[in-house]
Amino acid sequence: KNKNKNNNNNRRRSSSSRNDNTYWNNQQITEMSMGVADFGQCYDSMNNRIYLCGGLDSQFRSLSQSICFDMATNKWLNLPKLNHQRHCNRVQLLDNPNVLMTFGG
Repeated sequence: KNKNKNNNNNRRRSSSSRNDNTYWNNQQITEMSMGVADFGQCYDSMNNRIYLCGGLDSQFRSLSQSICFDMATNKWLNLPKLNHQRHCNRVQLLDNPNVLMTFGG
């Protein structure tokens, strides 16, 4: 019995992995216009968007950029700049869809 149980579990894991890989391998995500690291980010599950704020550019300078990736259109959208340059910050989307808060960094 245990042998059959393990085989069934392995099949379930395999098919789950295969489905997940197929999904992600078929997605063509548009690259950002510039490289950035140590940015704050959050995900908007209601609108299927990813928000990135601040970060470091390739010269390790703090950034004031805010951008949004719209998963429905597969496009990056520029948002208003932050008041201060920052990196290693945190980002939170508030219930009001027009309020994106970043702090720290």
